[in-house]
Order: sequence, then structure tokens, then C-alpha cells
Amino acid sequence: KQGGKGWLDLSQQDTGGHFCNCEGCLALEKKYASPGGPLFDFLVEYGPKIKAALPELTVHFLSYHRDATQPPPKMAQPFCDNIATVFAPIDDDISKPISHPHNAISWQHVKDWTKICRTQVWSYPITYALDFPAWGTLKRNAEDARLYYEAGVEGLTPEHDVGHRFGANFYDLQGWLLAQCQRDPYRDWRGLRGGVCEGVYGPAAKDVIEFEEWLEGQYEATKTYVTFIMRPDTFLGPAEIVRWQRHYDKAVAKAGNDRELALRINQTRVCLD
Repeated sequence: KQGGKGWLDLSQQDTGGHFCNCEGCLALEKKYASPGGPLFDFLVEYGPKIKAALPELTVHFLSYHRDATQPPPKMAQPFCDNIATVFAPIDDDISKPISHPHNAISWQHVKDWTKICRTQVWSYPITYALDFPAWGTLKRNAEDARLYYEAGVEGLTPEHDVGHRFGANFYDLQGWLLAQCQRDPYRDWRGLRGGVCEGVYGPAAKDVIEFEEWLEGQYEATKTYVTFIMRPDTFLGPAEIVRWQRHYDKAVAKAGNDRELALRINQTRVCLD
């Protein structure tokens, strides 16, 4: 339909593990030193053939799951330049940057991928544990954008659709900040956050920032390995909930009779409710 132009995806299903346990496929895993060996062998052989037939087509595939295609293959030559991978570190600790010791395996993998293949990243900036977890990792997302850029990644796609229906978890702020970091990965994330909060929350901007900054500190300090389906807000006990609810009561009061402003402020406290 597109005349041989654009992108064609050839990824595995949304699961991990081996493609196949026959002798031939297991031999390919060994040859490429990766569970993705059978797929990589196909791409090595057919990449040049596809380019000859459809020179304006890019074939891309997920490097996904540490026990599947995330580990890059050991290869003497890079993939043909019409082949691209989309690196999706779904097994990482999403409360920490890609360079954190918890994510050292993935950080090495993505750097290795950029040496042998055009590489993009499918990132996970927020947890899927609940629609409304207490989540504040703007710093981590901004740092990841810079690190991926410096590693040679071509593009970044954040999967960011949790809580968006109600604007919870600083959703709008996170989405906007992620976009700005893709335009310039060296922007000051706190300066960007401050500018948005002043425009959106007005006299309550400092109150909203104070809560988000507290969450940043909690995630930076936690030793828990936070997966993308894990409820992360164990540090938000009854005493802290009461403290921050009172904090927000005072913040909302600053909106006066401006109901729209009060709603915007209240959206950032949904996780406390």
C-alpha cells in the first residue's frame, strides 16, 4: 500500500524466552550468543535482499526481554543499514536511570546495539501497577534521554498511557517534559518543570513542585527494584498521606474561586486520594 516505503515490523510476540527449542534454532542461539539468534540469522541473510527489492523500506524489530532478543548478537559485521532495532528495556528498574547499577545489563546492551544496528528506544517512564500510583521520576526520564542520545540512539518513544484520563501522576507535565528532552537532551529539567508549574498551577506552583520533588527523592533513595507492573509507593504511609493532603488543602485554597485552577491542582493529588 505504501509503495515499498516506510517501516515494516518483524518483531516477536509480547513474550520472552526462546523462539524454538529445535536443534537448529538452539545452534543459532549459540552462534549469535543470544536467545534472539534465529531472528538475527534471518535478518542478516534477508536484510540485503530486502534492500535490493525495496530500497526505501526500513525493517525494524524489537530488542525486547533479557531472555529473548534484548541481548545483542555477536557479529563480525553490523546489520545491513535498512535494518533497525527498537530497544525496549521492559525488565529494568524503572525508578532509576538506565545507567544505574540495577540496569547495568540493559545499559551495556543498548550501547552494544548502537554499534551494530540503527537503534531507537521504546521507554517505560511510568509504572503499570495502578492507574494512580504516587510517581515522580522526571529526573530519571530526563537523564535517560541524555544518556540514550550520547549512546547514539536515533529516537525515543515513551510508552506513557497510565492515568492520562484524569491527568494523574503529573501526566501532562511528564509528557511535555519528555517531548522537550527529545528536542534537546541537555535542557535543565527542573527549570522546565518550574516554568510549566508556574503557568498551570499559578499561586500553587511551589506547592505542587514541593510534592513532586519529595517523590523524586523517595524514588532516588529507594533500594527496591521497581518493575513496570509493581506498586511502587510503599513509602507513602498513613502519616505521609495525611501530611501531604493537608499540604494540598492549603495549595487548593490559593485558587480562591477559580474552579478550573483548583481542578488542575487537585489532579496532581489523585494518588494521595
